[in-house]
Amino acid sequence: MLKNDQKLISLEELKIPIRQVWRREDENFTPWLKENIHALGEVLGLRLTADEIETPVGDFWLDLLAGTADGKRVVVENQFNRTDHDHLGKCLTYAADFQADIIIWVTEELRDEHRQAVRYFNNTNDKVKFYVVVVEVFKMDESRVAYQFSPFVDSGDWARLHSNSQNTRNQIYAEYHKKLQDELENIGFPLPVSGTWCQGRQINFWFDNAGKIFCYHQVGIDENFYVGVWGENKLIAEELEKQKAEMEKEIGHSLEWDHVASPGDFYTSKIPAPPITDMDSLLPKSVGMLQKFEKFIFPRVRKAMAEIKKREAADTAEKNGAPD
Repeated sequence: MLKNDQKLISLEELKIPIRQVWRREDENFTPWLKENIHALGEVLGLRLTADEIETPVGDFWLDLLAGTADGKRVVVENQFNRTDHDHLGKCLTYAADFQADIIIWVTEELRDEHRQAVRYFNNTNDKVKFYVVVVEVFKMDESRVAYQFSPFVDSGDWARLHSNSQNTRNQIYAEYHKKLQDELENIGFPLPVSGTWCQGRQINFWFDNAGKIFCYHQVGIDENFYVGVWGENKLIAEELEKQKAEMEKEIGHSLEWDHVASPGDFYTSKIPAPPITDMDSLLPKSVGMLQKFEKFIFPRVRKAMAEIKKREAADTAEKNGAPD
């Protein structure tokens, strides 16, 4: 509940240029998008898989070649700043070269002229679907940044159906997270100090009040669910890297340090799972893996946090010339 003197602000006030997160489109944003293609597909109601990035097309380079679960070919063109004629032309060129079924144009801002062009394209052909997705970034505080994909679709039945299906999915996620939290509370799962935070498919359990380290549980749309530990301090990641084999043996599952997709991800474990609608089957799997993380990995994270904090304090004292 808000305090009387607590001020509400709009998301627009938190918005920052995406170059503050991804300095270069080709070297930073496109590789990140490849690893997070499921999130892009989700806002469009598609199950996407990424194939290749920076694929040559004559004198040009396609940012990302992808596909759908039902075999459709997808070309993805990324553009920082506002849309322009050059990138619109590239979208059509790449679609023709790869005989694409779907075009996705990811950009910071969609100009009205191009909105009309995409609408005209979709209304005058029934073979290729053209989507534009606006990507925005919001700085929550000094340590956390959030992103958002907002799709543009032409008015019609598809837009209404997609809106309804998105609302339904969000309701299912909310119901699942409520049941998961209730079950964890019932078994005495020790929630980290700052409690929990939910959005969409993901629920986070904070380790520290600053929000710089948390364990997360994410329901996939690829018949898997994910449990991982995220944090900004690379020294902690290096400490955990030395213990990777031991941790995998303890939890009985492989761990991946996803430092390419998100430099803050320490370790992620991907576990095959039933669909989220089958909550009676999914919940025990989720709870079981979270318990393993709590028993075997959380203590290692806390120990690493304490050791790094102690080391940083010693370094500060040495720089200031303080006695040991």
